[in-house]
Amino acid sequence: MRPIEMLSGESDFNETFFTNARTSKENVVGKINGGWAVAMTLLGYERGESAATMPIMFRNEMDKLIELAFGKG
Repeated sequence: MRPIEMLSGESDFNETFFTNARTSKENVVGKINGGWAVAMTLLGYERGESAATMPIMFRNEMDKLIELAFGKG
């Protein structure tokens, strides 16, 4: 187990590595060695719509920042 350090120096999460781990075939989720695809799919469900609307939110914030920078707001 290894801590994942954030920019603040804190580490609230860890990476966990399993070497030579074995399980029965019925316990495998997705394709063997396809864990990253499973993780990204689950993350998409977890984040839901918020992930889809992020680019729009970022663009709006950038537009506001540009207006402030040029003294229009």
